[in-house]
Amino acid sequence: MRNTEIERKFLIAPENLPDLSKLVYGNLSQGYIRNLKGNFYYRLRQIIFMSPDGNCLGDRYFQTIKGFGNKQRKEYEIELLKPQFSVFMAIV
Repeated sequence: MRNTEIERKFLIAPENLPDLSKLVYGNLSQGYIRNLKGNFYYRLRQIIFMSPDGNCLGDRYFQTIKGFGNKQRKEYEIELLKPQFSVFMAIV
């Protein structure tokens, strides 16, 4: 998939945050290789989805090639199978 990623940041006061303790959440693990052919860097990402009580609900794996830039950059991402992710993550 080809996208353009646009970075945005927001400042939120802690007292304005909603209670998130009863929501499904994802534990992320990532690895990077920078300067792929001088114009891009490569990211591997694992997301493990967890229930509010700590049970694993499943996982997903992605590889992304990202262009350089501060606020806007090109991004190419595909989903991987777990064995594919494991092979690539071993070299990151």
